[in-house]
Amino acid sequence: MLVSPEHFELNQKYQTLLLKSMQQEKFLDNAREEYRQLASKITPLQHFVEELTQRCNEIDARYADALKLIKEKDKIIQNYELIKYQYDQLQRLVYARSTEKSTVTPGQLLLELDAEKVEACNINEGQRVASYTKLKPKNENHPGRNQIPAYIPRKYVELYPANLPEDAELIDTIESEQLEYDPARIFATVYRRYKYKRTKQDGSTEFFMATLPEEKDKSIAAPSLKAHLVTEKFVWHSPIHRQMQKFAQSGIIISENTMGDWINGTCRSLTAVYDALRSNIVKPACGYMQADETHITVLDSDKGKGKKSHIGYMWTYCNPVDKLVFFEYQQGRGNKHARPVLQNYKGYLHTDDIMYTNTTAVSQV
Repeated sequence: MLVSPEHFELNQKYQTLLLKSMQQEKFLDNAREEYRQLASKITPLQHFVEELTQRCNEIDARYADALKLIKEKDKIIQNYELIKYQYDQLQRLVYARSTEKSTVTPGQLLLELDAEKVEACNINEGQRVASYTKLKPKNENHPGRNQIPAYIPRKYVELYPANLPEDAELIDTIESEQLEYDPARIFATVYRRYKYKRTKQDGSTEFFMATLPEEKDKSIAAPSLKAHLVTEKFVWHSPIHRQMQKFAQSGIIISENTMGDWINGTCRSLTAVYDALRSNIVKPACGYMQADETHITVLDSDKGKGKKSHIGYMWTYCNPVDKLVFFEYQQGRGNKHARPVLQNYKGYLHTDDIMYTNTTAVSQV
């Protein structure tokens, strides 16, 4: 059988296509097998991921519950501290010594009163008045408004009548005063120092410049401004943030830390005055002093739990003879806090019963 060249070429192409088809079929079978193997491996991983996700959700829920319990615990601790503080205050009110009770503290001085004179002044033996006439006070003329002190500077405004004839004669001058107020004036002092130089005969140069005043430091605040801040805070009880707002109205921005440093530095510069007052509050020639202590709430940022505050005590000592008053802060009310001030004092100490009990160890009093 004769085969034409075209037929032979077609047969070759068919054989080639058949071979490629068989190879592709084998490749597809291998790919299907690998897919089945990967599917068998992926399925356990999917189950593991789902189980892990579920466990993570459970852990998040437990963490949220733990945070809730911690908040409840902190609230219970705060309530406990509040109840404990109220209980201590109640204990002190019920069982502490009080000057209104009739009990006498050992060592307390007694009033030397004559018993017969006291008994003679018994008000129960008095007679009851049936009626009385109420006397009306006399109507006195009102003294008028208070006069402006003479040391206050005056600014005079001259007022003349309108359309005053030329032949009018001045017979009197009527003055009416009105109190004015000029707000505080803020200004800056510029220390302008001139620097000079001079060439000596040996060829060297000598410089001359004035020194700054002693009160001028590196701070931008002058002593007058620092004194004003301290006076506003401790005399007129104006807090720092309110003073900052006043300066901000004038366009001067001062941070809270900066103003606090100025006030603290000014207070530290008054340490010598404070120590002198502390040493002179108790004098041997005084013979009579007054003392008392009162509790105050003090902010305490270092406190770990509960309220960020604690109870402190402000001790007050008064020397009425020399008209001196001394304040000292202490963390307690025991006699160890009064001992350093009263250890050299001999005389009468006027105080309440609680403080007397706490300061009994000061034997010189």
